[in-house]
Amino acid sequence: MIDCALSSFGRLDILVNNAGVMDDMASVADFLDSKYDYVMGINVYGPMCAMRNAIQVFLKQGDGGNIITVSSVGGSHQAAGVVYGASKAAVNAIVRHTEFVYRNEKIRCNAIAPGGINTEIAQSMGMPNLDGFGRIKGVQALMPGLVKLKISLLPHYF
Repeated sequence: MIDCALSSFGRLDILVNNAGVMDDMASVADFLDSKYDYVMGINVYGPMCAMRNAIQVFLKQGDGGNIITVSSVGGSHQAAGVVYGASKAAVNAIVRHTEFVYRNEKIRCNAIAPGGINTEIAQSMGMPNLDGFGRIKGVQALMPGLVKLKISLLPHYF
């Protein structure tokens, strides 16, 4: 992705990390290792690797750069399962670390953390863990965009 931008435009000025997947709403007692590997690989490792590559380019260019990472309110409030929340909390820590470490090189790094938005991300979830979903459904009810998605998936919960 970064090589393509450099090839097309000759330089890199901004990286926007905006990819992610959901877990299955499982709590810590029920999460699956395979779901952990999948979610953490995409939600944490992907942005961190993109940031690493962008930082290397920004440092070489010598005139700073911008990194904007789309995180989630799930990184600080329990609006999803434990794995998704952990992934977004990790992303937030990576963003804070990067901002601190590269501030003297004029590399800005910020995260935005929206709440539930009606997107296709729920398709990455598969069938929700009913126990975990039941434990957080009160929070889910406060997010109108997400409620619309869940109604078609689990109508008996609403």
